[in-house]
Amino acid sequence: MFTLDVFDRILNEPVFIEDYAKVRQGLAMERAGQPTLFDDAVNSRLAYFVEGVLASAPQWNGAPKAHDICRIAAEIAELLSARTQPERISARRFRLRAALLYELADYPAIASAVLEKADYSEPLQNLVERQGAFRQLYPIREWPGVSVGEPSGTSFVEAALYSDVRSVMRFQQGMASALVQRGSELLVALSKELSIGYSASEMVAWEAVISRHAAAAVTRYVPTDLVDSLREMRFPSELWSSQAAAIQGGLLNPKFDTWGLAAPTGTGKSFITRLLIAETLKHNTDSIVLYLVPSRALVYEVSSNLAAALKPLEYEVTAVTPQLVALDTGESEVISLSSVLVLTPEKADLLLRLGNDILSRVSLIVIDEAHHIESSTRGVLLEMYLWRIRRRLQKQARFVFLSAVAPNIDEVVGWVGSNPGSVVIEQRATRMRVGVYKVRGTGKKASGTIEYSDGTVLPLISSGADRGIGRGIVQLAANVVNSGPVLVVAKGKRECERLAKLMNEWISENDLEHNLSDHDAHGETVQRLDARLEREMYPEVTLRTLVAHRIAYHHAGLPPSVRNGLEDAIRKGLVDFVFATTTLAEGVNFPFSTVIVQSLALREPPEKGRPARYNPVTPRVFWNIAGRAGRPGHDREGQVILFEPSLGLAGC
Repeated sequence: MFTLDVFDRILNEPVFIEDYAKVRQGLAMERAGQPTLFDDAVNSRLAYFVEGVLASAPQWNGAPKAHDICRIAAEIAELLSARTQPERISARRFRLRAALLYELADYPAIASAVLEKADYSEPLQNLVERQGAFRQLYPIREWPGVSVGEPSGTSFVEAALYSDVRSVMRFQQGMASALVQRGSELLVALSKELSIGYSASEMVAWEAVISRHAAAAVTRYVPTDLVDSLREMRFPSELWSSQAAAIQGGLLNPKFDTWGLAAPTGTGKSFITRLLIAETLKHNTDSIVLYLVPSRALVYEVSSNLAAALKPLEYEVTAVTPQLVALDTGESEVISLSSVLVLTPEKADLLLRLGNDILSRVSLIVIDEAHHIESSTRGVLLEMYLWRIRRRLQKQARFVFLSAVAPNIDEVVGWVGSNPGSVVIEQRATRMRVGVYKVRGTGKKASGTIEYSDGTVLPLISSGADRGIGRGIVQLAANVVNSGPVLVVAKGKRECERLAKLMNEWISENDLEHNLSDHDAHGETVQRLDARLEREMYPEVTLRTLVAHRIAYHHAGLPPSVRNGLEDAIRKGLVDFVFATTTLAEGVNFPFSTVIVQSLALREPPEKGRPARYNPVTPRVFWNIAGRAGRPGHDREGQVILFEPSLGLAGC
């Protein structure tokens, strides 16, 4: 075993720097479905590095530098797993090592995406799965149903591994007061003396990872009287480190009258917000929670998700209509019976000015996408609305700010409260690549290349690359969709529609099979969307044809019911190419693997006396858009690609 200092020196050696550059290049090529070629000497050095880190990391106790070294070793093992064919057993072993190292590096979402279903039996799959029954807390009345029995027909080794998984499950569910790791303890000893199909270093790492999963049990971080409520909600049985840090940093601590969390997209903010709301309503009977979001799209998405999560606790969640009009009698009655109101800041300000009685019952105000306070005109308005709300409700309600891209969240909460607190999380759930797509040459000899910010260059299109902003973007999208759904952020509503139609033409011209299956086309989601398109728009609307080819455009000009139907189809993986404005890209969570940005300029709508104009996006807006890329549990990395010529800034 080696110390951290030994590996720190290795990372700075010229030979390793050169080898690791090849690894980054190889991962980019593997994502694009391109083969990589290393010589045997490089393979041997990289494999030895992986073995050394795997054998040593469990002794490093999670030091910050250890996370970086484990991540690098995991990336190497991930690439080697793709390069060891046709030796199937070697590929599987490197995937195992990559998963264990990603767990030790605190990247559980990548670990769950590395292994293939056919690689290993259920114990290992259960360990890294972050979805499904094994990862939920169960109500006491259902405890017998979560018993994980020993699988029949397994070997002695598999049975021992399975016993560890069962022990973790029982501990996390509160069915055991302590974690028992007899299986891994036995296998560690045997692996040092016998060939059991796993190396000693793998078994030691397994033992460490099992202990980490047990230590992450949600029951260790929340008040005892809240656990039963979380069981009814089927809350995850364990926390990611970002979620644990938020709780330890004061999320549930009422002494912080204002509190903020800045954490990248996909790090679990939604889940711990549900936890906060459940805890608030439990200890403040008959109180109301206001959940402020910046757009209509988010009002409907957040309200539906919260309603589903809180339904077992019999808390009513209401989406308050964004229109700036007084509430009618029916809406007032619904709101008065609700526990959570999801609404825009403008609507909250209207309720304040109308003197609505429900405001006297507000005990918590959640401000999502809080970084909008730094935007131009809308930011000034948001600040004004918050000032009014704070002035009226500060003495009775707690304010909690959430953002994916606000490292200065402490300044925001400091402005609102007298005793503020905050936590900033920097690590994403998945890797992120940022690159610029460039076309070189002309005619049939024109080639398309992605140049990434880490120096990696990926030749993507060897000939016939299109230089046109429209056809060039759809050609790029067609060449990256193999790694997962693609979001193209367009400059405006008309451009969304134009690009979506070009995408459909491209698929047709190149004879690409890209249609919904008969099962999906006749399924409830697509049929409901199709009916809304015909009823809310018109029978010949192009979007009906586009959806059949797994293409869609999305912008604020579509009827609300159509937008909701599209969003449902996107979430369920029925659309591969989405062309949208920044309204969709900035807030709503969708499963995109790649984000293509057409322009680094945002369109401001026309006003009386001046036409529409474009202004460069701020770094914060860009990184918020980029955060849509990379689906935790599905993708090992997300990528955001800027489309070159002039990056859309010419004439701005």
